[in-house]
Amino acid sequence: MQPPDFGTIDPRTFGSMGVPDDDTIQIPSQFSGGGFTETLTFNTGMTYLPSGLVGSVYGFQSGWFNPDATNRRLRISMALNEAGRNWRKFGNNAAGAMAVYCFAS
Repeated sequence: MQPPDFGTIDPRTFGSMGVPDDDTIQIPSQFSGGGFTETLTFNTGMTYLPSGLVGSVYGFQSGWFNPDATNRRLRISMALNEAGRNWRKFGNNAAGAMAVYCFAS
């Protein structure tokens, strides 16, 4: 099977699927700007997720290496419980700090 010959394709076939000629990008009005609530929601969400992931990794590690975990089932349970608990702690604290920052600015 041979690859297609792209030199024979007529560019007019695809219509206006390409980069604009004047090097400007037109942003639709529904995506431009953004009010206070949109900025607040975006910033707190983008802060909550990564800090929650960091908290869950920290919690999983602290639960997994807990000396009270005597068998595998208890170790897994402690690791998952600590991961969930620390996700909430880290995520909520960071998102709250970001909300205070958004209100202050």
